[in-house]
Amino acid sequence: MTKKEAASLFPGTLELKPYQLTGLNWLLCLHHANYNCILADDMGLGKTIQAIGFLTYLQQNKNVPGPHLIVVPASTYQNWQNEIQLWNPTLFDGLVAYRGTIKEKDEMRSKNRSKITIVLTTYNMFERDSGKDDRTWLRKFKFKSLICDEGKYKYKKQKERALHRVYGKALVDFNFYSFLPSIKPVLLSFPRISSNSKNTQNKSSYFF
Repeated sequence: MTKKEAASLFPGTLELKPYQLTGLNWLLCLHHANYNCILADDMGLGKTIQAIGFLTYLQQNKNVPGPHLIVVPASTYQNWQNEIQLWNPTLFDGLVAYRGTIKEKDEMRSKNRSKITIVLTTYNMFERDSGKDDRTWLRKFKFKSLICDEGKYKYKKQKERALHRVYGKALVDFNFYSFLPSIKPVLLSFPRISSNSKNTQNKSSYFF
């Protein structure tokens, strides 16, 4: 995708920086090859925007408005909402920020699923004590893509144990991939992968 083509995806004068365009093209390349993807970069360089660009491409060029599932740390939850609203107001109109009280989530689940473009939630949703109603509702969707943002997730346990809790138990034991059509890849968004090869292998083994 060229700079001009990418600019046409977004409203107003918004445009990607050169390195963000490179990241978007990386996502598109792997998507077209039907591969899963790890997008690795330092914090603050716009992986969120690149992921939104990917979803916008699916919406505008492939007629795939969703639904998509985005799972993020609580620390980046509001920023994801802000960026989606800025970079793609149409997708934002159908976004369900699935987090809140029991009553608030009851109201969200009552929405017409055909109008929902994105379900945005946090990793806590996939812990063992996650409500049965949450899981039942999520399983009703046929998600077109999955974005997992590691962000600055604050682990209370040792890092390796936390990786297993978040990426292993919370997602795999939950039969997370039952939400995704088998013909579509899973999109992952990570900060820069540690030079520790064991940690990298732990992360990758849950998704590839």
